[in-house]
Amino acid sequence: MSTEGNKQIVTQFFDAFSRGDIDAAFAAMDDSATWWVPGTLPFSGIKTKAQYLQIVGTSRNGFPAGIRFEIKRLLAEGDYVAAEVESLGHHRNSKTYHNKYHFLIRLEDGKFVEVKEYMDTLHLHDLITPKA
Repeated sequence: MSTEGNKQIVTQFFDAFSRGDIDAAFAAMDDSATWWVPGTLPFSGIKTKAQYLQIVGTSRNGFPAGIRFEIKRLLAEGDYVAAEVESLGHHRNSKTYHNKYHFLIRLEDGKFVEVKEYMDTLHLHDLITPKA
């Protein structure tokens, strides 16, 4: 697949995710793919597609009106696409979630096979941790 084709697949993924069409979004991900998140959050580390879909399902419950992802920049080289992305959503706990991400996505034959998701993990931690 061309670098432009890979960028199109990544764009379609975030568009579908923002619409709440998780099935369409994750159709772009190979069943054997892995998704990595840094830090010590409950879902940090390397996850399979099935494990990451469970995380997505749980986290969607926190955003009754959904969450939007806006691509700010895409760069592609070979099988890799780097995506600078911002999210915006209003959590059921009344907090606004506005995070900034860098995704490094490796694709093979038009499917995600490896995703590394870098973000402000403290911002997410503060969102999901109840105040004492």
